[in-house]
Amino acid sequence: MTKPDMISCATALARLWAFIDGELEPASEAEVQAHLHVCRRCYPQFDFQHAYFQAMQRLASRPEPAGLRSATLSRIHAAG
Repeated sequence: MTKPDMISCATALARLWAFIDGELEPASEAEVQAHLHVCRRCYPQFDFQHAYFQAMQRLASRPEPAGLRSATLSRIHAAG
């Protein structure tokens, strides 16, 4: 649901990752935020993508298990 003066769902969803990453200009960020505040169709997509982004950040901050890289590369070469 959008109001006549708001951006469309397609525009809001196209800007979603940039919004989550904090890469939008202030005016565009405000447009997406206003849209998400009222749109029941788009907010669940934002909620999912934001949760995914946060999970990836948590995983990226954890140290890589010892031997993971070499074991993965060995399996790739063996399968190739």
